[in-house]
Amino acid sequence: MKRFLAMAIVPVLLAAPVSAGTMEKDITAEVEAALGGGTQDDEDILSEVEEALADEPWTPQQIRYHFEHSMLPRYFYELPENMLDVIADPGIYALWDSVTNENGVDPTYPEEEYIAHWYIAEDDTVIAQVEMPEPEETPLCYRVYFVYNPETGFTGYYTAEYDNFFEESNIICSWDEDMNHSVLADGEVLDKNSSSYKEDLQAEAELVAELAEVSGELACIDESEIPDTVDSSEPADGTDTADIPEPVDDPDIPDPEYDVDISGLTEIACPELGFSFMADPAYDWDYEEGTGITVYTENKGSIPYVIVYQDEDLIAEPFEYIQEQFTPYMQEKYGDALEAADEYEELDAGGKKIPAGVYSYYVQDKLVIMIRLYDSTGDRTVAYTAKFLDGEGDATLDALEAAIHTFEAE
Repeated sequence: MKRFLAMAIVPVLLAAPVSAGTMEKDITAEVEAALGGGTQDDEDILSEVEEALADEPWTPQQIRYHFEHSMLPRYFYELPENMLDVIADPGIYALWDSVTNENGVDPTYPEEEYIAHWYIAEDDTVIAQVEMPEPEETPLCYRVYFVYNPETGFTGYYTAEYDNFFEESNIICSWDEDMNHSVLADGEVLDKNSSSYKEDLQAEAELVAELAEVSGELACIDESEIPDTVDSSEPADGTDTADIPEPVDDPDIPDPEYDVDISGLTEIACPELGFSFMADPAYDWDYEEGTGITVYTENKGSIPYVIVYQDEDLIAEPFEYIQEQFTPYMQEKYGDALEAADEYEELDAGGKKIPAGVYSYYVQDKLVIMIRLYDSTGDRTVAYTAKFLDGEGDATLDALEAAIHTFEAE
């Protein structure tokens, strides 16, 4: 199963419990003590947090998810210079320690594992690269990035996230100001014991700078060289800038190889729409006009399944179609039951890069994951759909991958 498909099914919002009074106390204390006072948007942010709270306290891993994927980006976008001040002194660990202690949870991770590195580009963009403790599960972070240009006001938050399907690689993502999560690029898991670790860190920072459209080469600096907009004092590690290596080129990171075994599959032909593909012969399937071929990976007539449909026309801009047509359709159809909606300009699937929308919605007490892909690389657009219950999608994702990889138009 391809890594991007696996990552895409992780819900953007963490549906996990926290004790109601304590998280408000955490964030308010941090804003006042570390970020220099509250903001007008604090109450809005806190009300959103409170809506997600339940009766039981979060585990350290759940708090860490909220810390890396919600709290840090929200406050960085609200107070970028103040947040960079905090990263420089006293450091991100001070925030983490406050969050866990206020929630009655041991901090779990040692302070020395939170390490900040600083870079500056030719256009004066500052990048704070913060090493996080080794993540244990998707989508916790190896590193988080705070990108800020004091001249233009550009602010961006990026993450290098753990991938539990490919041990040798990670995934570079971003959260924007409206708290939309995007998958941007492949990365590499860095070996802290490698002699090239410092250069590898800079290579990843260069990749993030490219994704943020930062102009010019990126140079590693110590905290004493941070521009005045980020007030700091002595370097965290005592490193002299003379010992810092020259910037290196962006790493040449190959796409992961397609790895679904299609041996033993059988052909399914759809003469009505003029295509064929392959699937497990144990699966039931049927054809319906206007729907296409549906392959049921468990019981015929019900979720989970994969649908393959070839339209009569070509959708010239499938990603725009997803953004402007299909996602609004899902929002209208499922309303408040729609838990998350993610749009991908390129999703790795079946050896191709295809625009896709990934949606999760509740049917009674069951969380359904739906993936819709539009492949317009041929003369006609092919739409692929996969539906399965959260946490039970492996066979269906494999069937989707096989359908895409073996699809042939007549």
